[in-house]
Amino acid sequence: MAKDLRPFSVVDNGGFRRLVNTLEPKYAIPSRPYFSRTVLPALYKETKAKVTQSLKEAEGISITTDGWTSRATQSYITVTAHVMTSEWEMRSFVLQARPLFTSHTGLNIAEVLKSAVLEWELNMTSNNNQGIAVVTDNARNMDVAVREAGRSPHIKYFAHTLNLASKRV
Repeated sequence: MAKDLRPFSVVDNGGFRRLVNTLEPKYAIPSRPYFSRTVLPALYKETKAKVTQSLKEAEGISITTDGWTSRATQSYITVTAHVMTSEWEMRSFVLQARPLFTSHTGLNIAEVLKSAVLEWELNMTSNNNQGIAVVTDNARNMDVAVREAGRSPHIKYFAHTLNLASKRV
């Protein structure tokens, strides 16, 4: 379900039940609540522990954040952590993708950023004793958000700067 982004109700579908019954007639398919109350929370806890450990062991950490709007016109803000492992392997983890029911002001975005940093225990600096860089686009609200969240250094996407410059020509 999690891997294929399927709803819990898939276990109630006739075709799915027939398939499982064909493969193993004696198998009793667990209920929807079993997956939503037991399996998924356990999977989340296990995955979060692994991500938290990766963040603690990382040689360096940066955070990217961006606001976006869905096709249904719902606004969201996403916070992603990027780490470099001791084997020089780049890994990225989406820490939060939250709806933003308020306007995309710097203060509102700062609250989401502070929440992500607190939830994922990133208040401490990375293992190499450097600050955790926050990378954003060039929007003024992102300047305010990073400053109000007390994060440093703040790095702006070079590709966004290049894109803005090319549109001015």
